[in-house]
Amino acid sequence: MIIKAGYQEKAPAKINLYLNILDKKFYPRDDGYHNLKTVFQAIDLCDELTVEFEALVAQSVNFNYEIEFKSNSKETESFGDDNLINRATKLYFERMNPVVLEQIRVLKIFINLNKKIPIQAGLGGGSANAGAMLRVLDQYFTENYNYTMASDLLEELALELGSDVPFCLNSVEKPRRYAEGRGEKFSEPKIALNPKEMSNLVIIKPDFGIETAKAYEILNRHAERARMKKITGLVFNKDPALMTMESKETISELFNNFEEALFPEYPVLSQIRDTLKSRLFAKKVLLSGSGSTMLAFYPEDIGNLNNLYRKAKEIYEPKNYSVFKCKFLDPC
Repeated sequence: MIIKAGYQEKAPAKINLYLNILDKKFYPRDDGYHNLKTVFQAIDLCDELTVEFEALVAQSVNFNYEIEFKSNSKETESFGDDNLINRATKLYFERMNPVVLEQIRVLKIFINLNKKIPIQAGLGGGSANAGAMLRVLDQYFTENYNYTMASDLLEELALELGSDVPFCLNSVEKPRRYAEGRGEKFSEPKIALNPKEMSNLVIIKPDFGIETAKAYEILNRHAERARMKKITGLVFNKDPALMTMESKETISELFNNFEEALFPEYPVLSQIRDTLKSRLFAKKVLLSGSGSTMLAFYPEDIGNLNNLYRKAKEIYEPKNYSVFKCKFLDPC
């Protein structure tokens, strides 16, 4: 017997309203990763995942699956089987209860990814895709085989796939979260954050990306220079007012310490920042994650956002930059 099922799932991009990467010298980890403190925020720029399952249901000791992956993004397709969607699927099957899979002889999975989030942009596009695929797989097996993976195991899988994936796994229902560790230890402290003063965005992605590993390499070099100058306590590991509840005007306290390391290496980023402030009147501009996207924040009640968005397109599209108008996703 063949059973078919289809799902559509949105994969929202993420930004970091606050990102403090802690210096490994003073905050080491056994696994080699950095400790961090961050405020994640999901936005309404989304990739769209369409997944169709075709299962040959029969008692079997040898479960097999086949994935056919297509995308409007040739760059994503070029990753082949190493894309995060395929890796999430493989990991899910490896960790789920094998008794469930004994009911299936062959499972064909047809995946189509409508890619809208730019790659190597600091917007968590790959992580969002992995989180969305894990949600789809769990929904499929819940509805068709009465199997739901334990939430702690699902989150463990997410972390194996990447530091942002645990947030992206639940970002639709929990679009704003404070996290520590690698980004997987969530808590709900009082955060001095008024979303109404910053919930609209104009986003500029220049014509280059920054690989996450490269960004961290530059950050580590910067931290080493800072230690040599004996100013680490001033530059790194600080908790700006957003975290300490000292500020009344939180938009001015949004923070990303990648900026101090990456702006000298990529001067165009500071040029974008200055233009967004001087010509598009952004009260705050922030690097998104490890870059290369720049975020211009505007209040919820701004009346001329469409005009500012058009002006940004006039400035940056001739340079082959990508320009987006977005807003925060609100908690359910």
